[in-house]
Amino acid sequence: MINFVDLHEKDHVRFVLDGELVAGGMDKLRESLKRHIENGVQKVVFDMERVSTLDSAGVGFLAAAHNSLVKVNGSIRTVQLSEEMYNFFVSLRLNTHFNIEQRT
Repeated sequence: MINFVDLHEKDHVRFVLDGELVAGGMDKLRESLKRHIENGVQKVVFDMERVSTLDSAGVGFLAAAHNSLVKVNGSIRTVQLSEEMYNFFVSLRLNTHFNIEQRT
């Protein structure tokens, strides 16, 4: 199950995620993202610092978010990735589709 807070910042919405980004636990997150896009948001940041687990459904969610935002000339960024998650994203070549940033 993933918990989140969506924060409106200057020119984007930041989703601060907490928990497991896995199958079966993303319905509220998906609906919130959909509402933001319908309301004209074009830039979304996913803060992954507190994401403890990510499965293929979580990766699929991020890819679908990217695709939805590209349709409205938007983009996503993932920030505060652990080293392990960052390397995993790079191995999947997600960095060729959207910005990924490792935790410092």
